[in-house]
Amino acid sequence: MFQAEGSVTGKFISANSHYFQPNVSISQNVSDSSIIFMLTLYYALGETGSIRVSLTSGNKWNISLVTESWKNIFEIWIPFFNQVTGAKYRAFQILDKLHYLNTPSIIGPALRSPDAGTPECFLT
Repeated sequence: MFQAEGSVTGKFISANSHYFQPNVSISQNVSDSSIIFMLTLYYALGETGSIRVSLTSGNKWNISLVTESWKNIFEIWIPFFNQVTGAKYRAFQILDKLHYLNTPSIIGPALRSPDAGTPECFLT
């Protein structure tokens, strides 16, 4: 196993919206082994999320596996990464609270945006 960076972030859709869009990602600098790792992880996670390849500000290629789907995060990704600790563990706990605040019974179905996680692979 080798090191990968990960982030648990998100954004509010607009200043007037209560809907929070999550973003969970795992990334590495591109190499033959990191491409194999990300593809293996993509399949291990049930082909959920998307694989993105981008050029960093430091002119290095980076490969990421990303999901913005509440369903993927809570039903597949968190159970798979059940050994995370520290800041990532706390971030998942906060994400759980934000997910609760986004449920239709709390804010009403008219205000909630649909889940946006579809598998795709593209270059950015």
